[in-house]
Amino acid sequence: MHSSLQNIVGRIRARTQAQWKALFLERYELLRSLVREHGEIAAVVGFGLGIGIVLFFKLFVFLAVVAALAYSLIMLIAKE
Repeated sequence: MHSSLQNIVGRIRARTQAQWKALFLERYELLRSLVREHGEIAAVVGFGLGIGIVLFFKLFVFLAVVAALAYSLIMLIAKE
């Protein structure tokens, strides 16, 4: 685990900030051109990701409610 972290840090340090910024801008422009050329696919992917995010948060809230109910039940049943 430690060596993989060193590997990641080494890869980050291998480039300068200007190189990272240029790489980011290059990839951003590529994504923009892909979205412009394939708008329907981008819309479907965006819709799918939106549904996925909503379902994730619904699951998170459901688990939080179940945990709160379990805690309340335990506190009601437990002796003082």
